[in-house]
Amino acid sequence: MTEGGPEDPVGEPTQRVIGEGERICPHCGESVPHLHYCVRCGTPLDETARRHEFAAHPGEPVQAVRLFSTLFPHLPRDAYASFRYALLLAVVAVAGLVLAGFYPLALVAAAIVVPVLFVLYFIEVDLYERAPLTVIGATLAWGALVGAGLGAAGRMAASSGVAEGTASLMAGVPGGVGTALLGAALATLGPLALIRHRAFDDVLDGATFGAISGAVYASAFGVVRSSDLLGAGLRPGGDPLPWLVRLATLGLAQPILLAAVIGSICAAFWLRYRAPVSDRSALGWLGLPALAIVAGAILLSASAAARVVFPLLGGFVATGIVAAIGLVWLRATIHLGLLEEANESGIGPPTRCANCGRLTPGHTFCGWCGVSLQALPRSTRGPAAVAAAATPPVAPPDASDPAQ
Repeated sequence: MTEGGPEDPVGEPTQRVIGEGERICPHCGESVPHLHYCVRCGTPLDETARRHEFAAHPGEPVQAVRLFSTLFPHLPRDAYASFRYALLLAVVAVAGLVLAGFYPLALVAAAIVVPVLFVLYFIEVDLYERAPLTVIGATLAWGALVGAGLGAAGRMAASSGVAEGTASLMAGVPGGVGTALLGAALATLGPLALIRHRAFDDVLDGATFGAISGAVYASAFGVVRSSDLLGAGLRPGGDPLPWLVRLATLGLAQPILLAAVIGSICAAFWLRYRAPVSDRSALGWLGLPALAIVAGAILLSASAAARVVFPLLGGFVATGIVAAIGLVWLRATIHLGLLEEANESGIGPPTRCANCGRLTPGHTFCGWCGVSLQALPRSTRGPAAVAAAATPPVAPPDASDPAQ
């Protein structure tokens, strides 16, 4: 239903697209349909909607350690269970290989856990279905090439009797920190090459490309750096407990840390140079790429130093703590970016929210569940999705849900 509405604070008439009534949003000051959330900025409009919810997945707080909704923000809520089961199955498989003494197989299996989850994520949400596969594939391969190259260089330097001085640089805290910073810097260049690509203009694009590049880099570096083990036979022997801790660090803690840090840095660049925001100072230091780089360097340096000083369990715990901090940082950056992407365009035709299944006015946020429509798969945001959702109209907030 479309009809004339009241004037907004600057005196321009608005249109009532869906819903019987409108109200002025207390946050953005715009006239919006009176649903549970503001469709422009996502602010709760009634007492049943909780504040400080994560824009990509309402119902979860912003400042929280949530692995799946942070690294996979486009993932529909009903797909969480299958991804959790996949991760659990991978962990059990790696642990089984370690306990059976097949350490080389366990090393490779642990290294591919997080990258495979990202591949499943891309398939599940049909992400970037209109973008050239060569562009996406090249960006993802960049992380693998950087990781393999640095891993091979470190292995050669550490085992070379000729370049003794170079080998000493690759050992100890300075070598560990330097390698970590150099690898992260190189892995970030691949995603940043897409910042001017017309198909990738959302903050979530930068976060997604940065995260998967970081995860693939960490996994490739770990496998190549430890490739000597692959030539020692299927069952080289040794205590399985240290291997469980070592592979947990290599297969989970480090890829998650690199994904969070590089994803946050790339998201800061997208926030600064691609997000359609009118006042970027509202993002604070999270929106400044230079400060984001410094923050990322501090986290990576702390983790690398801890793994040298406190090997095995101490290094795993330290890397896990730093990775948790990185996830909270990435989550806050994504949330702020989604909030700031509510531009000045008018409210469009109704579209069906892929998160809650209800019809909502076409803008930035779902008026019913509060999810950012930018955080949903692109296939649910295109013209076809809008046309498919044209009927029937959404009922007022106090009426029954027509989608049920």
